[in-house]
Amino acid sequence: MTCAVTTSVLSDSWAPLADNLIGFTTQSVDSLLNCPTSSADGAQSLPSLYQFIQDTTTVARISPEILVASLVYIERFKESLPVGSKGEYGACHRIFLAGILIASKFLDDKPLTTAKLVQVMGNRWSSKEINRMERAFLNFLQFRLWVDSEEIYTYIAKNGIELDLSASI
Repeated sequence: MTCAVTTSVLSDSWAPLADNLIGFTTQSVDSLLNCPTSSADGAQSLPSLYQFIQDTTTVARISPEILVASLVYIERFKESLPVGSKGEYGACHRIFLAGILIASKFLDDKPLTTAKLVQVMGNRWSSKEINRMERAFLNFLQFRLWVDSEEIYTYIAKNGIELDLSASI
C-alpha cells in the first residue's frame, strides 16, 4: 500500500483543525518531555502549547492528514528518547514545528517550507534555527519518514482519533 497523504487531493477549501485534534496533539506533544512551562533566563516567552499548535496549524493551513502523520513521527521520536528525558523551555514547541515541517515536506504535494514557517512564526525562530530543529528531529527518527496508509489508520484506531481520512488516504 502506498502513502497518498497529500493536500492536493483535497479541494482548495481549507478549514481550521477541530479542537479535539488540537487538544489531542497538545497532549501528545506535551507528554514527550518534562519541560519547564516558563523560561528561567528571561528568554522570549511562548504561548501555551495548545494556543501555539492552534495558531501554527491555522496560519500554516496544516491539513488533518499532515498533522496525523506528524503525530506518527512524534510517537517515533518519543520511542527514541532515553527514559526520563527532560527538555528545556520551549522544546515541545520546537518538536511540534519540526514534526509538521517534516511531515509536510515528505508527504505533501505543496509542502510547508522553512521560509514560510519562519514567516508563520513571526520571525520567532530564524531559518537557521528551524533547520537545526529539523535536522535534530530527523536524527532522532533515524530518517525513518515513510508512513503508509495502514500505519495512519492504526495510529488513528489506537489513539481513538475520530477523523474521516478515507477520502484522502
